Amino acid sequence: MLAGDRKMKKIALMVMMATMALEATAAVRVSLDATGQLLACEGAKVTNIKVDRDEHKQLALSFDFAPTEKGPATIIVVGLKPQNWILHEGPLQLGKYTFEEFAKGVKIDEPVAARLTVDKKGGPQKTKDWAVWQQRLVWIKSSLDGTDQPCYFWAPEKAKAEAVPLIVGLHTWSADYLQLSHDKGVQAYAEKSGWAFVGPNFRGPNSTPQACGSDYAVQDIVDAVNYAKGRVKVDASRVYIIGGSGGGHMTLLMCGRHPEVFAGGAAFCPITDCARWYHESLEEHPGRGKNYAKMLVSACGGTPTEKPEEYKHRSPLTFLPAAREAGVPVYIVTGIHDGWQGSVPVGHSFRAFNVLADEQDRVSEADIDFIEKNQAVPEALKYTGEKDPFYHETIRIHFRRTSANVRFTLFEGGHGGNFPAGFDFLSRQKKGQPADFTLSATGKGSEEQLRR
Repeated sequence: MLAGDRKMKKIALMVMMATMALEATAAVRVSLDATGQLLACEGAKVTNIKVDRDEHKQLALSFDFAPTEKGPATIIVVGLKPQNWILHEGPLQLGKYTFEEFAKGVKIDEPVAARLTVDKKGGPQKTKDWAVWQQRLVWIKSSLDGTDQPCYFWAPEKAKAEAVPLIVGLHTWSADYLQLSHDKGVQAYAEKSGWAFVGPNFRGPNSTPQACGSDYAVQDIVDAVNYAKGRVKVDASRVYIIGGSGGGHMTLLMCGRHPEVFAGGAAFCPITDCARWYHESLEEHPGRGKNYAKMLVSACGGTPTEKPEEYKHRSPLTFLPAAREAGVPVYIVTGIHDGWQGSVPVGHSFRAFNVLADEQDRVSEADIDFIEKNQAVPEALKYTGEKDPFYHETIRIHFRRTSANVRFTLFEGGHGGNFPAGFDFLSRQKKGQPADFTLSATGKGSEEQLRR
C-alpha cells in the first residue's frame, strides 16, 4: 500500500490519457516513495499528477500524459508495495496487474470512443448497457471495518409493497464485481422471476488477505443481504446464493458460515479445500495453473505448512457440517473433465457432497481418485436415472447422487456448471421446508451457459 495504511482493502490506478495518434512506442515512468509522494516522472509530457483517495477511500494515482514519441504508452510505476493494482477508466475495470507486471510496464493503446483498451488479458470492456449497471451500483459500508464496498442491487417495483425472494450472485476466483457476465445472468433471472438481486464484490480477486473467504469477504455478503432487506421487502425464508469457481467456493462457504441466512445454495465447480488446491495447483498437470498457488499464498500469508489455520478457515469443508446440521439445501455441479480442462479437480465437489450427504451415500476416496485420473465414472456409479431437461446428450450426466439436503451432478464438460438448473433448484427451496429435488418438465442448459 502506498501510504502504509493497513486498513485499505483495494487500490485503483486511475489513468487519464490525452487523445493522440499512435504508431510507435512511448513510455511514462512514474516513481513514488513509500508514502505515495511523487519523486520523478520521465519519458513523456505528464501533467495533473495526483495521488489521493477517492470517494470510496481507495488510493488512486492519476495523471494526464502525451508521449514524446508517437505510439502506445507504456506505464511503468516503481516504488510500490507488492499489491494487485487495478487499471480503471472511472469505475470501469480494464485489467488487473501485479507489482512485478507494473514494474515491467503496462502497455495501453489509443483511447477510442471514450474507452481504453489494455494490450494484454485484462478485465471486461465497457458494454453497451454499462450506464444501466452504473445505476445499479451501490456502495455499502462494511459492518466489520467501515470501508465502502461496491455491490450491484436491483429489485422489482413490487418489492416496495410485498416481500420477494432475494438472490445473491457471486463473481469468480480472479475477478471482482465488474465481471458482468455472471451478474447479468443472475440479474436477468431475478428480473424475470420478480426477485431482488445483489452482486457483491466480497473484496475482489482472491489474492489479498481481505479476500479469499476471509471474515471481511464473508461479512460483505451478509452486509449486501442486509442492505437489500433495508431497501425493499425481502422474503427472509427465500434468500438464495449462487456462483461458479471462486463463486462456488464462496457459495458453499456462506452456506456453512451463515446457514441462518440462506434457504439454498447452488455451487458450480467449487474450490472446497484451499490447502489441497494449493498443492494441486503446483502439480505439473494439464489444466492446472501455478498462479492460483501464488494467489493463495498472498491471501493466506504463506503456504499451507506455514499458515494451516488460514487455509482451513477459508475452506468450505471446514464449515459445511453446519450447513448439513441446519438442513440448507445445496446443489453442486461440475464437469467431469475439470482439473484437466480447467483448474479445479472434481474431487473438490465430491468431498463437499460427502460432508453434506448421509454416510451410506458418500463416495469413496478410491472412486474419487479413479474419476479424477481417468475422467470417467466407474460402471457401478454411472447415472441411469430419470431424464433431466436441463441436460442433453452433449452435456449428459455421468454421475448424480442425492442425499439428505444435497444433490451433486457430474456432467460432460470442464470447468463449469449449469445456471438454469441452479436457478430452477433454488426456486423450489424455502426455509422450514424439506429440500425439493423435483425436476422441471422443461428446462434449458446450453453449452454456452455451462461455460459462464
